[in-house]
Amino acid sequence: MIKETAKKLLPCVNDPKHLEALKQYAQERINSQVTNLIRETELCKIHNLQGSIIELQRFMTIREEAIQRAKEK
Repeated sequence: MIKETAKKLLPCVNDPKHLEALKQYAQERINSQVTNLIRETELCKIHNLQGSIIELQRFMTIREEAIQRAKEK
């Protein structure tokens, strides 16, 4: 995440209601992708789903990442 983006995200991630809604949405998408992963048989699609899940999991720590990046010089 670049510093400018992190600064723009701070108001959202510092509001507990917004942060919780974002995390809930990310968790719902993770659950959906895990279901798709379980059912998938093509290796290429399995790798894509795994990458998708990893990226969605980053939303669970978005507040910490945004704060850290915004502080960097």
